[in-house]
Amino acid sequence: MIRQFLVVIFSCVVFFGSAGTAYADDVFIGPEFYTQTESYVILDAEDGGVLLGKNAYEARPIASLTKLMTAMVAIDHGFDFGDNTTYNSNKHYAYRNYMNFRNGDIIENRDLWASMLVGSMNVPARMIVDSLEISEEDFIGAMNDKVVELGLHDMHFEDVSGLSEGNVGSAVSVGKMFKAAMEYPKIKHTASLKSYAFDELVTVDRRYHHQFRHTNRLLRQKLYIPVLASKTGYLWEAGNCLAFQTVLDGEGRIVVTLNEKSWTHRHEDGNRLARWWDDLSLAQKSRSNAFVVKYPGDPRVYEVVSGAKRWIPNAAAFLIKGYHWTDIMTISPNDRIKLGTRTVLEVASNVDIR
Repeated sequence: MIRQFLVVIFSCVVFFGSAGTAYADDVFIGPEFYTQTESYVILDAEDGGVLLGKNAYEARPIASLTKLMTAMVAIDHGFDFGDNTTYNSNKHYAYRNYMNFRNGDIIENRDLWASMLVGSMNVPARMIVDSLEISEEDFIGAMNDKVVELGLHDMHFEDVSGLSEGNVGSAVSVGKMFKAAMEYPKIKHTASLKSYAFDELVTVDRRYHHQFRHTNRLLRQKLYIPVLASKTGYLWEAGNCLAFQTVLDGEGRIVVTLNEKSWTHRHEDGNRLARWWDDLSLAQKSRSNAFVVKYPGDPRVYEVVSGAKRWIPNAAAFLIKGYHWTDIMTISPNDRIKLGTRTVLEVASNVDIR
């Protein structure tokens, strides 16, 4: 009876996810970095391999990091940087309207683009979508189609600016989204700007000039760890969110932190994490305990130890090994996990899963 009960529990967990309070137990890939930030990851900017992570595969709200997907899909749908768009509050208003646009103000699309990515403004995101020959609802559908195209199984979008807590993704998926966005020259260039200024083409209230700095202040500073391009986000439900590209160990890296707690010192954990990783020896970077993974739609759970992946046949074996249900990470079939210079988990198609 006990064995049958455990098998039932095991099946429920692998199919429906772990029970209990979310994020109660931290799960690490690689050595542990001390921080109160809920999730972090460092990816190889070349192939997207996971080098380090904390709760790296737990989906959570990502706030204005959403705008990276909005930017990619806008370009995919032929966004015209040389055109202009007229503000209409009935169609374009979003939380606070920080730029104080008035009905009838006309703004060049290239300025809306920079306002969205550098200043992380919400209204410009809706205006960008409205400039395209597609409804906002269909555009959001295209964002979720892009999610499938990129293999981001735990990512989902409900709006174009990041104001919805239903815009979710794991730190790994955010890192992969950021990597994909950096392959668009227009996005990469804009995300690297320290500040931006522009004048409205037509102004209703004579408040035509706008000037703002990049929302990631680390990008504006001369740091030991360079921030080459970045996107930030904040929402009450999401906390402070950050993604940036840098160089560590002489190699391109992508750093993501989700739900950083401090507003006063926001984004500092991303910088601390990058510096800490850069200072570790290769032996330290290669240090890791075993971890357990599964793939979407596959009920089997696998243990990864010393680079080898082994199927755990039943719940009893899982529990005897000392694992908890919250330890299971659901990863994409195309995910790579690296420790030091070793690839310890290759893409699923290249591994004997039995």
